[in-house]
Parts: sequence; C-alpha cells; structure tokens
Amino acid sequence: MRKDISYLRGVNNYMMNSKTLSKFAFATLVSIYIVIIAGSIVRSTGSGMGCPDWPKCFGYYIPPTEVEQVLWKPNKSFQKGQFIVYNEALWSAKQDITSEQSWKPEAWEKYTKHDYAEFNVAHTWTEYLNRLSGAVSGFMCLLLLIFSFKYTKRKDLRLLSVLVLLGMVFQAWLGATVVFSVLAPHKITIHMLMALVLVAWMIIYIERLKGDNISILKVSKSMKNLIYTFFALGIVQILLGTQVRQEVDVVAKAMGEFQRPNFLNALSSRLIVHIGVAYAMLFIGLILIRNTRRNYKTVGKLITYSFICIVVGYLVGIIFRYAGFPAWAQPVHLLISTLLFGFQFMLVFRVSKNKNILKF
Repeated sequence: MRKDISYLRGVNNYMMNSKTLSKFAFATLVSIYIVIIAGSIVRSTGSGMGCPDWPKCFGYYIPPTEVEQVLWKPNKSFQKGQFIVYNEALWSAKQDITSEQSWKPEAWEKYTKHDYAEFNVAHTWTEYLNRLSGAVSGFMCLLLLIFSFKYTKRKDLRLLSVLVLLGMVFQAWLGATVVFSVLAPHKITIHMLMALVLVAWMIIYIERLKGDNISILKVSKSMKNLIYTFFALGIVQILLGTQVRQEVDVVAKAMGEFQRPNFLNALSSRLIVHIGVAYAMLFIGLILIRNTRRNYKTVGKLITYSFICIVVGYLVGIIFRYAGFPAWAQPVHLLISTLLFGFQFMLVFRVSKNKNILKF
C-alpha cells in the first residue's frame, strides 16, 4: 500500500514538474521571439549602431539620455571606460578624469574597432532595449538549463537545454560582430538565421517534453510529402527574404530613408522570385486546408495558422508596394515570417513522428 502511494506521488510530482517545465519552455520561446521582433525594429529604424560598443553602450550599463553626456567639455568629470564623441571619432577615458581647458589626447584611448562616431538618443535606446531583451532571454535560457537538470532526468531534454544556452551565447557573440562590422548585411543575416535555429531547438524541446501525451495519427505518404514541400518552400522563402533584405539595406544606405517609396524599384529580380514563392505557398496551403478538413481535422490548426501567416505576409507586401515601404511594416513582416517558420517546423516535426496535432 505504501509503495503504491509513493509511486502515485512520484507520478504526480513528475506530471507537475513536466507541466511547469513545459510552461517555462514556452515562455522561453516567446522571449526569443521578442528578441527577434526587437532586432527587426532596430534594423528597420536604422538603430543598429545606436550603441557603438559592446556589451556596454557608450561605456555605460545604462546608456546616456542626452548628447551632452557623450561630448567633451572642459572642467567635466568622466569615468574610466566612458565613451565620448570628439572630432568625429570615439574615445574612451583611460581612467577617472576631470578634463582641463584643452583636449589632452593622452588621457583618452581612440576606439579602433570601427570608425562610426555618432549619437542619436532614439537609436541608442532602441538598440539598448534590443540588447536588454536579449539579456532577459539569455537568462531564461540559463534557467531552462537549470530546471532541465533539476526537474527531469531525460538526457534529450538536458542536451537540448545545453544547446539552447550555447546557441544564445553564440548569438550574443554574433551580435557583437554585427556592431564591430558596422552592420555588415551578411552578418545580420547570419544573426537572423541563428535566431531561427534557436526557435527550432525550443520547439523540439517543447514537443519532446509533452510527447508522451500525444497520441498516434496515421498520415498518408502523399500528405506528408505535401507538408514537407510546404515547409521546404517556407525555408526557400526565408532565404530569399534575407537576400532581399540585404538589398534593401544597401539601397537604403545609398538613397536615404526619405526615398523609401522608391526602394522596391531599385531591387533585383530576387524580389519577383520572393513573391512567386509566396504564391506557391498560398496555393499549397489551400490544398492542405482542404485535405485536413476532409481527412485530418486534428492536423488542421497548425496548417491554418501557417496559411494565415502567409495571407498576412502577402497583405504586408501590398503595403510595401502601395504605401511607400513604411519602416513599421518591416518588423511586422519579419514577425509573420518567423511565426510561419515556427508553425511549419512544429507541423513537420509532429507529422514526421506520426503524432497527433494538439491545440497550440
């Protein structure tokens, strides 16, 4: 009798721990999406160099709020490591000093990792909030690792939690290289793709954690192949989108933000291919929805969510074309794309395991 009670308590504790861990894992996934949104806002507003150093911002843990804080003036106190803009260059105080009547270069160290030396309070705080969201997400990844070793003995979950934390550390390093390269487009793209890898790992973690409670579903081979094609087109669309976004960065730098309505006309044929793939995904999505209604009602939710993302993304594309390529539409477009990737990846993962699609 006592053994039975102990066994039931053990099962109950396992279910509670598993449920708590699942909720925290989902919260961690949401935090990664918040970082992706924040990064997109930084990119669309041109705030990527708002903090020209890393990991601090102008040498501060909390960045300056007015330009006077980063300008050299006589009889002004500066802390060691504090950055200023002087003669179109960045300088860092070698020690705590009070400036004299004239500039003393021996008291300062010129920043040589790049030659960007501007201060814009809006850009600075936009980039700072982006980094802050990344720090919060990184802390949650660390807690996920701790909880994975505390509340479960499953090696696969522990391994995934290690990968997620290491991936987040690598992502932080990539963020530093983006700053030091003064926003090199290809490094921004790598930074973005790594974020999607983190999303995929977190989805696998969540799916594996609740896998024992998912029932078996038989999916036809033709249905599987259609879903795999749907996902493959999604990957192609993301890769094309990153290339188009790189072109937008180049065009924006060359033409200036005031020429946004003319951005699309300056892009290459990749944009046409990008739009064509979107139409193909829309068509396959309609077929999948039709088939799920007839035969696989339980797999319909993720397919429907994916289809909605495609439709909304198409509408945002119309806004790009006819509303002058507004900056606010860019983070919306990226958010829709990353949500689509998440839904499609979850769908493929479950279908490949012949598992039932539960409520999201």
